[in-house]
Amino acid sequence: MVLGDRRVISVMSESSVGRSIKVDESLDLNIHTDFWNPLVKRRELTIIATHIGRGTPSRREIREAISRAFNIDQRLIVIRSLQTEFGIGRSRIEVHIYNDYERLKMYEPEYILRRHEEKKKEEGGGE
Repeated sequence: MVLGDRRVISVMSESSVGRSIKVDESLDLNIHTDFWNPLVKRRELTIIATHIGRGTPSRREIREAISRAFNIDQRLIVIRSLQTEFGIGRSRIEVHIYNDYERLKMYEPEYILRRHEEKKKEEGGGE
C-alpha cells in the first residue's frame, strides 16, 4: 500500500497497525501508523500509549516493550517524541527503528541520542 511517497510496511507479512502491546496492567501501547522510509532505511511508528492511573511511561520502558514485541535490539530503537495529553492518561509516541547502529548515528540528532543514555547516579557530596 502506498501513501504519498511512503509505503506502509509489515515486518512479518502482516501489518502492525492496530497491534496492541500490553506492557503491564496500567500501560498499553497501540500502533497507530507503521511506515517504511526507504531513503533513510528505517521504520517509523506512531504509537498511542494508554496509561490510566499512572504517570507518563519512561523512554526506557517503552523501548524495552517495543524491543520485546518486535524482537529488535534496544540500541536500534529511538523515541523521537513523547507527548502526554493533560489529565487523560494518553500519550502520543513517535518511534524510529533502524536496521543498523551506524545509520542511526548518521540520521538522529545528538540531543535525541543523549535522551536514551542511562543516567549515572552521582555520589552524595553532602556533609
